[in-house]
Amino acid sequence: MSLGSNISSKRKSLKISQEYVAEQLGVSRQAVSKWETSQSEPSTDNLIKLADLFDSDIKELVSPEQYVKEQKDIETRIERNQKNIKMQMAAVFGRVLTLIGFL
Repeated sequence: MSLGSNISSKRKSLKISQEYVAEQLGVSRQAVSKWETSQSEPSTDNLIKLADLFDSDIKELVSPEQYVKEQKDIETRIERNQKNIKMQMAAVFGRVLTLIGFL
């Protein structure tokens, strides 16, 4: 998907108008329309403001597929780390019980 269609999709999912986005960013509604139809692109400053307005990461606007993949990779690493911690805790608990048994 293009940046313009990502902006449009995010705006519509939040149920906000082009006019509202324009007011919040200090640009014209036509500028927002041009971004959404890929006739132009927002400046870096406006891209940052859009991400803030949409409560999202800039990567989510620029490349949502990559953003989703990165988020899934992060979740996978967190789950793996949590499993490792549980296994280590079980091993420590087992050793403590063994020591108590010898006493």
